[in-house]
Parts: sequence; structure tokens; C-alpha cells
Amino acid sequence: TSDGGKVVGTIEVSLVKMGEIEDGDTDHITTVVQGQKCALAYECAAPDSVSGKDSLPLLNAGNGSGAHPLPRLANPLMFVEVAQWTIAKSLVQSCFLNTFVSYLQDRVWANMGKSLNCIIATVDKLIERDGHNKEGGGGSSSQDGDMEASLEDSITSHPKEDWYEQLHPLIITLKECMGEVVSRAKQSLTFVLLQELAYSLPQCLMLTLRRDIVFSQALAGLVCGFIIKLHTSLHDPYFLQQLHTVGLIVQYEGLLSTYSDEIGMLEDMAVGISDLRKVAFKITEAKSSDDLPVLTGRREHYVVEVKLPATVFESLPLQIKEGQLLHVYPVLFNVGINEQQTLAERFGDVSLQESINQENFELLQEYFSIFMEKMPPDYISHFQEQNDLKGLLDNLHQNIQAKKRKNVEIMWLAATICRKLNGIRFTCCKSAKDRTSMSVTLEQCSILRDEHQLHKDFFIRALDCMRRNYSTKADDGMPSDYTEEVKRLCF
Repeated sequence: TSDGGKVVGTIEVSLVKMGEIEDGDTDHITTVVQGQKCALAYECAAPDSVSGKDSLPLLNAGNGSGAHPLPRLANPLMFVEVAQWTIAKSLVQSCFLNTFVSYLQDRVWANMGKSLNCIIATVDKLIERDGHNKEGGGGSSSQDGDMEASLEDSITSHPKEDWYEQLHPLIITLKECMGEVVSRAKQSLTFVLLQELAYSLPQCLMLTLRRDIVFSQALAGLVCGFIIKLHTSLHDPYFLQQLHTVGLIVQYEGLLSTYSDEIGMLEDMAVGISDLRKVAFKITEAKSSDDLPVLTGRREHYVVEVKLPATVFESLPLQIKEGQLLHVYPVLFNVGINEQQTLAERFGDVSLQESINQENFELLQEYFSIFMEKMPPDYISHFQEQNDLKGLLDNLHQNIQAKKRKNVEIMWLAATICRKLNGIRFTCCKSAKDRTSMSVTLEQCSILRDEHQLHKDFFIRALDCMRRNYSTKADDGMPSDYTEEVKRLCF
């Protein structure tokens, strides 16, 4: 028992010297644990003769009878009964005994178990020897109920050198056994992982291909947006300074629902946009008439080289002309607005949309912190007077946490923050046709009202005019079924 508590097991012990293997039942040691009987062949050299790895005994292979014959060794064999030494010792023995039964046929675990028991036996012997010395010298004896105090006194009173000489080789052996166990575990885990990989390899290849396809589409849009933004802001010194000091914020407005097939589209879009963080831009001087962007790098790091004419290139800041990489910070905010989103909100799950919005809000907030930290103080003071971005960010966070159905306020706030931070905006849905066209025309009228003094009485007229004009252009070059859909939606 363990201090009068849970029964650990029953052990039969006998002492056999070298070369003595009897015909009876005394040539082995058995233990009963949890109703099962198994053989536990344990050899331990005397502590005085223990030295290095040679003291490590091995467990013989089982013969299926529950008893293991003892090996013939050069040193005497000593079987040690489980002793009530300390609570820690009992816990170690009981825990390892269960493990030992499970891995009885494994020599690695057997060696480790016997090495640990050697240490326990040696400590028992040292404590017993020290107790006899104290009794012989007239020292006071401790009471039976105060075992831990006696152990502490014995350890502190015994010469440290003697303890070190006795325990050091055993601890070295235990350390080597533990290293062998760890090595075996690593090898086994590697084998299991390779087996699983063999079955999942085709699926991994398909997922990699799918991810590459999505990333290529996202990268093409990003390059177009970056070049347009660069050409329209070449005469803005603050934008160019922000470009090489902080980077460029890129906001994607998604209108996909979290229902049916569009869930997979939204998942692909979230991964593709997050992969754009591995993309950096580099502006160079065009040496010829070929000014197409050039993509270099590999999966974990891409560099897009944007070429500018010599006259324009000379007007750029020195850091950009020297080839400094310009980083982008892509963020995605999605709000489903069609009838499928109504079904998702009432009968389905919108946790994907909520997690995407929350994660990308944190990225947007991180970019704003970097912006406020690295931009010049004079620009920051003027910028804060013109824009209350801190309030807009707080409002956006409140709307994301509110979890309101079809909360289009999230889209308006994210778009406003992006424009005030000189960022790039993209709007998309399933086919970039119905929902996207309605969102883009609404945003154009909002910009006219907020930045170009469009009177509120003409807002609806301007919106209708844009949508009619969009429908007319569609009639000129689009298929009939496409134009009919646009007409139905607009009119």
C-alpha cells in the first residue's frame, strides 16, 4: 500500500545469486496490479558496485507464462520490495508500474523502470544505513508517524559525498534510459506521421493547388490596385512617406453569405487575402518601353517589381529609389446581404463571418498603431485634426461585437477608415455583378456627398443615374441574359 491508501500491488521477492536458477517458483518475481498477474524481473546491483551503463540490466523476452527467467549476470541479483519511502516515491512507483505493465515487452521501458527502481533501492539503503549509524551513536530516533521528517534529517545528516558517489552513476544511467525512451518515441511518432501523410498526400496536393489558384487571383487584383493608387498619388509627399515608412492598407469588402456554396468561397477568400501578407512591392526605373510588373520569389515571400518612367522615378523619395521593399496590410470585412444570408442567420451558422471580421479588425487596429507611431509628429497632429480615426475604430469594434443581422454599418465604417488611411479598397461578391455593382455605385455617391459637396437632395438622382448608365453600358457589350439581370435589379 501507499501510506495506507490505494493498493499499488503485491510483490513476491526472493534473492538469487549468480548462476543459481532453481526449478521451482523462486526464480522470478510476480506482481498483481488491477487484477492482472504479470512478471516483473528486476535486477539491481549493490550500490557499492554500481558504475555507469554497465549496471543497467535488461528484461528477458516473455514466454507467455507470466514469469520471466532471470538472466545470468556477473553481479549478484537483488530483488527490492516496494518500500514506503515517501509519498513521492510511492506515486512514482505506482504510476510507473502501470506504464511498465503496458510496455512489458519493450526493453526500453523495462530498462528505464529498473533504473528508476535502482535509485529508489539505493536511497532506501542509504537511509537505513544512516539510521543504524545514528542509533549506534546514541542519537534520538524519530517516531513512526513522522517518516518525512526522519527522511529529511537523514539526508541532511549524511555526508553529501557519500550520497553523490552512490546516486550519481544511477542517475546517469536513468538519464541515458530516458534519452533512449525519447528517441524511440520520436521514431514511432515519425513513422505514424509518415503513414498518415501517405494517405493524405493527394488531398494535400489538391489543397495546395486550390490555394495557389485563389492566391493568383488575389495577387492580380492587388497589383492592379497598387499601380493605380501609386500613379494617382505620385504628387502626394505624405502618401509616399507613408508608403515606405508604414506600408499600404488594403481593404477587401466581401458580400458573400455564410450559406451553402458561398461558405467555401468565403473560406477561400479569407485564406487568399491572408496570403497577400507575404507580398512586397519594389519600385524600379523602367529601362525600356516594357513597363509590365515582374513577380519574383517563392511561396513564403514574393516581390512585385513595378516599373516607372525615369522622369517619374526621379521624383520619388530616396528610400524608394534605393529599392526598399514596400509592404501591404490586407484586411477583409464580410457582411452577407442577400436572401441566403437570411437563411444562414435564422437556421444556420454565421460564426465564420464573425471570426473573420474580428481577426481583421485586430489587424486594422495594429496598422493604425504603427501608422501613429512612425509617421512624423507634424503630420500626425494635422491628421488627427482632420480625422477622428480612433472614434471610427471604436465604433467599428462595437458594431462587430454587436452581432447584428446584416449589419452594413461595418462596411461603411471599414471603407471610411481605409480611405482616410490612404488605402486601397476592393469590393467583391460571388460574381462581382449584382451585389458588387449596387455597393460600388452607392459608395461612389457617398464619396460625392462627403468629399465633393453633393447636396443630399440630389443623392438619389445621382445614384439612379449611375445605375442606369451602368445598365446602358452593359447593353452595348454584355450578353443578353447578363443585361436582363442588371435591368431587373436596377429598375
